[in-house]
Amino acid sequence: DAPCPLDYEEVVKVLLAAGAELEAQDELGLTALHHASRTSKPGHTWMVETLLGAGADVAARDK
Repeated sequence: DAPCPLDYEEVVKVLLAAGAELEAQDELGLTALHHASRTSKPGHTWMVETLLGAGADVAARDK
């Protein structure tokens, strides 16, 4: 898996360190884990693994 583009990796690390709410949902009810797992863009495997390691809920449902 290639590195995250646009330094998303650093953004994710900073947000997690600041206590970002892992289960926050957008207007469609999607969490960060939903978004990270819906694409095969570079770095998203790392992002999924990181979110899961931080305790993201794999059973979270969208709207």
